[in-house]
Amino acid sequence: MRAHLIRQLLQHRRDVWTGIRRNVGMTAVVLQKSTDPIQQMYLSKIQAYAKKSKAAGGKLVDATPQFEHQLTEEKDRIKRMYGGGDMLNLPSFQFKDVDFDKHFK
Repeated sequence: MRAHLIRQLLQHRRDVWTGIRRNVGMTAVVLQKSTDPIQQMYLSKIQAYAKKSKAAGGKLVDATPQFEHQLTEEKDRIKRMYGGGDMLNLPSFQFKDVDFDKHFK
């Protein structure tokens, strides 16, 4: 079985190498800088947003004080509606095993 596999690989090595060369060639083309103006504009917008996001330090990007005030009011309203607590983490549940033999004797 192993010898058969090795023989097959040796017979088709030229095809395998041709495929590898083609894939490497296509990868080089894909990795080159794009000449599509729409793609360039999209990438520049993403890079600008990344800079703004880093400068904001974890807060919302380009948020006005009015919007931030509305956001805190909404968060407070949701906390009042659902009982407060930690709204960023899921609650932890602990279930006790029920002794069915005790109840059905």
